[in-house]
Amino acid sequence: MGLWPSKPTVKRSQVWRSAMLLELLNGIPSHDTFGRVLGLLDPQELETSFLSWVSCITEKLALKLIHIDA
Repeated sequence: MGLWPSKPTVKRSQVWRSAMLLELLNGIPSHDTFGRVLGLLDPQELETSFLSWVSCITEKLALKLIHIDA
């Protein structure tokens, strides 16, 4: 098994939340599509960008912790 599960594991509530935020003309992309897109990203660059974003957010909001619900 690779990095991504072979079957979608997204909760129905997460799907509806995403659908409300995005205009998805062809419906919600499959897990294969997400796997292909995420496979194109450089992991080191993604990590650097994410940490930079989190640092910026914590400074602007004066936060010490950011709670991420997985």
